[in-house]
Amino acid sequence: MKTIGKDSVYKFFLGSSWGGWAIVLATIGAQIWILVPFLKGADPVYTWLCPTGDVCSDMNEGDLDWEGWVLFGILTIAHLLKDIINGSKMIILSGKEMDGGWSRVRYFFGGFCMLFITSFTLYVSAIYNNATATSNTELIINSVIILFVITVDEYVYAILETMSHRGVENMSSQVQEQGQETQLVSAAKKRNEEGMEELKRQNEELKENVERVVSEMDHLRSQLDLLT
Repeated sequence: MKTIGKDSVYKFFLGSSWGGWAIVLATIGAQIWILVPFLKGADPVYTWLCPTGDVCSDMNEGDLDWEGWVLFGILTIAHLLKDIINGSKMIILSGKEMDGGWSRVRYFFGGFCMLFITSFTLYVSAIYNNATATSNTELIINSVIILFVITVDEYVYAILETMSHRGVENMSSQVQEQGQETQLVSAAKKRNEEGMEELKRQNEELKENVERVVSEMDHLRSQLDLLT
């Protein structure tokens, strides 16, 4: 829970502050708003030149190849993988038995929103580049511009932190309390497990001692039988 949404407004999904939720939902709305024009502008760029009475040729043949798409994949993973992992963690948290029903709803909705905006960014970037990029450099430039949208949540968090550190702490306080509560539960569970292991070990030692005493008594009984 401490690592989810670190330095991002997404961490407000873990709390119950209505102000925090309004900020993070407004941020996601802004990200979608910025991405929509790229989706609408994904019209194919035609690079073929057909002079009158001559053979048509592609003016950008060879400028866009597999290397450009490999670099696109590297940039995409570097920018989006963190949010995919955090979104998946939140959905996993929604199934934990230690949390109440409303907490589970918050975690699931927050994780779904993170995975949605990340997937939507990847989709828009792929569609737009496939339609308009005519060279490797243009593909990389387009990717950097579109993937910058996914970092808006971090910039919003930095602005809020600069404006009011106390306000950010108040919206994140429940996150910290829940994290501490989770740590206490985990520590208690660990102590119980260690106690059970210790009892099991002592039980095994007692069993071995009893078996040894019984064996010695049988030996003594056999010796007495021989003497009599």
